[in-house]
Amino acid sequence: YLLSQFFSSGMVSEQIAVEGKTFGLELRFKRLGKSYNIELLDVRKDDYAGTSMARNYSSEVRLTDPSRGVEFETRIWMNNPLRYAGETFYQSGYNVDGRGNETSTLQVVKNTGWMIPYVSCMIAATGMLAHFCILLLRFLRRIQTDTPRESKNGVPSIDPATRLPAIVRWGVPSVVLLLGIGWVAMKANPPTRPHAQMDVERFGTIPVMFEGRVKPMDTMARNSLRILSNRETFVDAAGERQPAISWMLDVIARPEESEKHRVFRIDSLDVLATFGLERRKGFRYSWEELRTGAMEFQKQVSMAQQKAPAERTFLQRKIMELSQRIRRYRVLADSFRPLPFPAFPDKEAIDKDRQKAVEMVTAIGRLVKQVPSTNQMLASMQPPLAAPVGPADQPWVAYAAAKNTTFAEQYRSKTETAPALAKLDKVLDAYGSREAIAFNVAVDDYLSFVASNPPAGYEPKITSFESYINHLAPFFNLIPLYAVALLITIVGWLGAVWPRLARLMRNSAFWLIVLALVVHTLALCARVAISGRPPVTNLYSSAVFVGWGCVLIGLFIEVVFR
Repeated sequence: YLLSQFFSSGMVSEQIAVEGKTFGLELRFKRLGKSYNIELLDVRKDDYAGTSMARNYSSEVRLTDPSRGVEFETRIWMNNPLRYAGETFYQSGYNVDGRGNETSTLQVVKNTGWMIPYVSCMIAATGMLAHFCILLLRFLRRIQTDTPRESKNGVPSIDPATRLPAIVRWGVPSVVLLLGIGWVAMKANPPTRPHAQMDVERFGTIPVMFEGRVKPMDTMARNSLRILSNRETFVDAAGERQPAISWMLDVIARPEESEKHRVFRIDSLDVLATFGLERRKGFRYSWEELRTGAMEFQKQVSMAQQKAPAERTFLQRKIMELSQRIRRYRVLADSFRPLPFPAFPDKEAIDKDRQKAVEMVTAIGRLVKQVPSTNQMLASMQPPLAAPVGPADQPWVAYAAAKNTTFAEQYRSKTETAPALAKLDKVLDAYGSREAIAFNVAVDDYLSFVASNPPAGYEPKITSFESYINHLAPFFNLIPLYAVALLITIVGWLGAVWPRLARLMRNSAFWLIVLALVVHTLALCARVAISGRPPVTNLYSSAVFVGWGCVLIGLFIEVVFR
């Protein structure tokens, strides 16, 4: 008999009749008696704001051990286990049944070899240190042996009679450094627009709760467009390159225009054939072009989903890649698309055509009944929450959900629109009607309101600073500085032919790299301040941090050994 493990629930999985009697057989895990008891007081699952992604599991427990005279309450959460009596209790699971009852799962570990990883690390560290010291001594001996007496730190001395004038020795590096500072200052200058034009950059500082934190609209727009297009800009119908925030505004307030923007990158010819599209320069296509082949594409997506990721063909992987991009676009678009509520018929409309007014009110009533299910479906998509009008414990709601709820409440009790939502409506209406001055005034009014009535998690200075850092793009704009320093260094390698030129180029490159390192350091600090996390949380931030460390080490070696 293969027995089941239902002993604790009281269910009998196997029944065996022996000599007229029926016996129930069940299998249970081996039980180990302990001298202490653990009682669960509370268990929690904390999600990142606006998402269903778990940020933390935790259990409040009371441990009682009469044999040792111990009784205390403690909290167990991820990476913070309870250690007692030679055993470690890790928070490993959380579950809610259909009745709302919460269950906490603790993994119990008795690690008798807990010292082995520490000993292993010490052995590895000792070996690495010994290897480094061997190479260092070999290097120092070579420097001492190979360095001519008339040279200093490995750099041949120059005859004073042929030495460059001081104005040249100091002037050229100074000019190079000033040019670098000018480049940084030019990129650091915030964008400005004439008063008669829409200040879309200012709109980019409007806060939105998305992917677990409050961020400026500009960050959401850049990240989303990079996912769709691998770029942070796009080319509009007039052939002009526009920032990501302009595309985001079109998605929100001018959907018919946003559908014409070529922002979906499709570099697979087989995928293009699915939509009946021809290859074009840049491989970017609009939602309007993709819509024609939507049925065939969805069929391909369904077929790809039935296979494990490792078993998918190259075409299916590309299909799923595009599917993720389309899903991102639809989440953004739907989060700003409320139900199509018509305007309430006024007295004049009722007197003019009573039958039509009754039909309109009936249609509004049907839409009002759809509000709960529509908002629930929208919430399952984990959309950006752009309207800070919710309850105190979770003030952020998706714009479409806020509009749906507000209209339903007004339909029932004639309540007024929340001030924040009303001011945001003015911003989007002004952009949709292309009224530049009204748009700029509405943006300033909305930002002033949320700054004086900040919702949970919103810090106006941090959000504005993040928007500015997005414009500055320090890591991207550091590439030219490092590249120019590399070229100057390569010229400086001609020291065997022109010693004076080598020294001049080396000094110029050194101070240019110092400038780049200062900007690099400030950019890392800004990233930490914005995200509230160390600069090694993902592959991108780790690469940027490692690059910073390499530059710092390189400058140190240059100062010591030139």
